[in-house]
Amino acid sequence: MEENPRHNGKIHLITGFALDHRVLECLSLPERFRCADLIPAEPGETLPRYALRLAETIGFKSGDAVGGISLGGMLALEISRQCGAKKILLMASGTHPRFIRTPFRFAGRCARPAPEFLLRAVFNHLPSLLRLLGMHTAQGEAFLRDVMRRFPVSLLRRLPRMVLDWEGCEPNAPCAALHCEGDWLIRPPRHLPGLTLLPGNNHLLSLSHPEATRRFLMDSVEA
Repeated sequence: MEENPRHNGKIHLITGFALDHRVLECLSLPERFRCADLIPAEPGETLPRYALRLAETIGFKSGDAVGGISLGGMLALEISRQCGAKKILLMASGTHPRFIRTPFRFAGRCARPAPEFLLRAVFNHLPSLLRLLGMHTAQGEAFLRDVMRRFPVSLLRRLPRMVLDWEGCEPNAPCAALHCEGDWLIRPPRHLPGLTLLPGNNHLLSLSHPEATRRFLMDSVEA
């Protein structure tokens, strides 16, 4: 008897900018979901080249599913374009840098020359700001602060420019996307037919909407 194709292959989930695998592992997904950190960037590297090296690092194989949160979703699109994915899962992500809200595109251009203390200060205070805006609990704030303070400064400098210089990428495989309708960082890619919108302004969906995010991922790979 032929095996149900819905259960073949791994599902690789890629973390976002200034984050690590813990923001995905906190969803307590089944073992076939593999949560991946970002890797060091090489000088002058483009986002497509970075995505290809990441695919090699995480052991992605043609026919696996791939997804990610925020920047991780953009990398998932590039991995699928170059390596062939069975399905693409986007969480609070976009298909082109134009979906990044204007103030953050400007800030991204300033990241590389900014002094380290300034970069660290921004990301040290961001979790507190998000909590003041009602987007996280005190526990979520503490967790996010610990995640962000461990993120390498070299990636804080290099990744924003790589993203902003990216030409974008539309899905080349069945795609499901989850987004908050008023996301404060990345506007929803409303042209995607597989888009599900949640109420609110949150961006880090695995922390702000863990149950909805887990259900989205489980339902999407079974569809």
